[in-house]
Amino acid sequence: MGDSVDTALVDDVLISVESNDQLAYQRLDPWTKNAARRIAKGTFRQELLCAALQKYLVPEVLRGYGLDPKDVDLETREAINDRLCGQIVQEAKVLAKTPELIRTFESPQARKYRAEVGIGP
Repeated sequence: MGDSVDTALVDDVLISVESNDQLAYQRLDPWTKNAARRIAKGTFRQELLCAALQKYLVPEVLRGYGLDPKDVDLETREAINDRLCGQIVQEAKVLAKTPELIRTFESPQARKYRAEVGIGP
C-alpha cells in the first residue's frame, strides 16, 4: 500500500463490514454468489468484478461506515476495494466447488449422464 493510504481506516471499515450481518447478507453475499456462479460456468473475470465493486459496493460500504466516499482519498478507496475483492473471490472459489452450485450450471445432457452412471449427488 502507498504512503497516502489510511491503513487504519481500511482496517476499521473492513472490520465493520465483517461485523455487520445485514450488510453481509444484503450486499456481500449476492456479489459472492454471482462470482461463484461465473467461476463455475467459466466466465469469471476478476478485473470486471473489482471494477464493479469499486463503482457500486465501496461507496455503499463507506456510507454505511458514516463517511462520504468523496471525502476518502482514491488510494484508500482502492485499498478497501482490493481487500473486498480478494475476500469475495476467495469465498467464491470455495462456493463454486459445491455440488449444488455445479448442478445449477450443468447441461441437461450432463445431468442425464450423471444419473445414468450414478455419479455424484
